[in-house]
Amino acid sequence: RSEIIYIATFLVVFFLFFRAVYTEGVRAPILSWLYLVPLFSFVLGSAKAGLFGIFLSFTCLIAISLSSYLGLEVQNIPQSEANYILINIQIILMIFFIIVSTERYRREHISRLNQMKTEIAMLEKMESLSQLSRGIAHEINNPLTIMYGNISRLKKKMKILTPEEINHSLDRMEDSINRIGNIVSSIQSFSGKGFDKFDNLSIHNILNGAIGNYQLEGGGMEIKIHSELDFVPIKGNFSMLNRMFYHLILNADEATKNKNERILDIFIKTFGEYVRIEFEDSGDGVKPEERNKIFNPFYTTNSAGERVGMGLAICYQISQIHQGEITYSDKRFIVTLPLRTS
Repeated sequence: RSEIIYIATFLVVFFLFFRAVYTEGVRAPILSWLYLVPLFSFVLGSAKAGLFGIFLSFTCLIAISLSSYLGLEVQNIPQSEANYILINIQIILMIFFIIVSTERYRREHISRLNQMKTEIAMLEKMESLSQLSRGIAHEINNPLTIMYGNISRLKKKMKILTPEEINHSLDRMEDSINRIGNIVSSIQSFSGKGFDKFDNLSIHNILNGAIGNYQLEGGGMEIKIHSELDFVPIKGNFSMLNRMFYHLILNADEATKNKNERILDIFIKTFGEYVRIEFEDSGDGVKPEERNKIFNPFYTTNSAGERVGMGLAICYQISQIHQGEITYSDKRFIVTLPLRTS
C-alpha cells in the first residue's frame, strides 16, 4: 500500500506541474490542489509519505519559478508575482508543521499506550498472584482450623471422651490432613512441575483411563464417547492429560448431581493438525456471569469444604503445557490439542 501512495503522490504532482506550466505558471488556479497532496499522502499513507509529498510540491514550485532557466515555455515571472511563490511556500511549510506535529503526537500517544498496557498487564499478574495467595491461605486455613479444634478438644476432654468420640476426632483430623495434601497436589499440578516427559499417546486410551478412574470411585454418571476414528495420535504426558480429562469428568458429575438424567457426551473431532475433545453434560451449564472466572485458581461454585476449586485451573494449565487450549462455549468444555504428525 505504501508504494502505491508514493507512486500516486508523484503522478499527481507531475500532472499539476505540467498543467501549471501550460496554463498560467505560478498563477495557475490548479496549483491550489498542490496544498492537499501532502495531507492526503499523510492521511492515506504515513508521515514519510506526507514528507515525500512536501518535497515534490517544493520541487514543483521551484521548477515553475525557475522555468526560464530550465528552458520551459512559460512566461517569465515578474518581481510583483513573487508574492504568489511566497504564499505557496508558507502554506506548504504550514502543512509540514502540521504533519510533523501530528506524527510526534501519534508516537507519544503510542508510547504512553504501550506503557499503560505494560502497567495493566503487571497489575493483572499481581491481582492473579494475590487471588491465588488468598485462595491457598483460605483453603489451607479451613482444615487447619478443624485440626486445631479437635486437638484442643482431645487435650481438654481426653479422659472423659469415649473411644468412639476420640476416633471421630482423629478421623476428622485425618480428613483435614488429606484435604491439605490434595491442595498441595493441586498446586503442584497447576505449576506443571514433574511432568516433563512426553510420549506418543492415543486420545482414546487417555479418555478410557480417566473414565475408568471415575467409575472405580463409584461415579454414577453415564459417559458416551462419540468418535469417527478409533485412533487419534498425540504427543504428551499421559498423567497430565489423564488428570485433565478426569477433572472435566468430575466437573460434569458435579453439574449433573441433581439431575434425573445424568449423561456426559464426549465428542472427538479432528481438523487439520489438531484434535478437539468436547465435553457436554446434561447439566444446566455455566452461568454467563461466571464464564470469565471458571479457569481461575480456587474459583468454585460449590459449598465450602466440598472441592478445592483448582480442577479447571489445572485443566487450563495442562492444555497450555501441551500447546493447546481449553474453552467453554454452548454448554461444552472444548479441549484443543495438536495431533502427532509423525
